[in-house]
Amino acid sequence: MGAKLFNHIKEQKPLDNASANDLQCLVEYFAQLRPKRWQEWQRQYADLSTAQYVFLILQDDLHYNDETTATILNIKRISVRSMRLRIKRKGIPK
Repeated sequence: MGAKLFNHIKEQKPLDNASANDLQCLVEYFAQLRPKRWQEWQRQYADLSTAQYVFLILQDDLHYNDETTATILNIKRISVRSMRLRIKRKGIPK
């Protein structure tokens, strides 16, 4: 399921019907697909939710802009900015 969803978001299709379990599979797949990036995120951030990891996949790995991210996650663009701020606040000081 994780590979299927990853391909789905690479095609910039919305995740409308993805369950929480499906999104967790996506995150687990990504952790195996890009272990160095995953380890970097785990060092950089504390206690991110599954949704926040999906957000990082879209913005930090796939480099999607706010509009594309909002479309895929089926949220408003203002919510994208809010999510980014919440993740930034969870960053671990160096």
